[in-house]
Amino acid sequence: MTLSRDAGTQQEIVQHFADEATEFCELIEDPSALTSVQFVHKSADLLVTLYQVGLALPELDAADEIVAQQVTLKPDAHLYPQVAEKLGKHNTYWQLPDPYDHGVPTAGDLAEDLTEIYSELKTGLLAFNKGAEEDILLSIWHWKFFFMVHWGGHTVDALRALHALIANNLMSDQHL
Repeated sequence: MTLSRDAGTQQEIVQHFADEATEFCELIEDPSALTSVQFVHKSADLLVTLYQVGLALPELDAADEIVAQQVTLKPDAHLYPQVAEKLGKHNTYWQLPDPYDHGVPTAGDLAEDLTEIYSELKTGLLAFNKGAEEDILLSIWHWKFFFMVHWGGHTVDALRALHALIANNLMSDQHL
């Protein structure tokens, strides 16, 4: 598993992603300094960037033994309640599980979306921050693979809910 010939640009993209992922994880780990309104706006801002840069992450082929090693962290038990508290009554929203299957809308859980995204990003950051080339490549693979199969979907769902809160002016700390 290696980066391509245009490694300089790819390294910049990866570093930008790691920086944004770090900021998002810090937000989820300790949202206490922000009001609920600030938390919603900051979450939306970071998720937009993470989605955009996640699309640009390089595709890496992973050996079967690397894939077998991948275990995503489960969020600490205290993360969900503190995120849900920030969102208040706006934690639950309606969504379509598959936009191409005209099924029945289901309830979405914004705090769950945010903590699931956190888990995938934090798992990659733990490898990335070790600094060894193999660990960095593993983190890139993890972020990109799980972006496509897991956290990217949570990001889109969360952004739709966050956008509705912001655009419909539902966000004032007294409304939460």
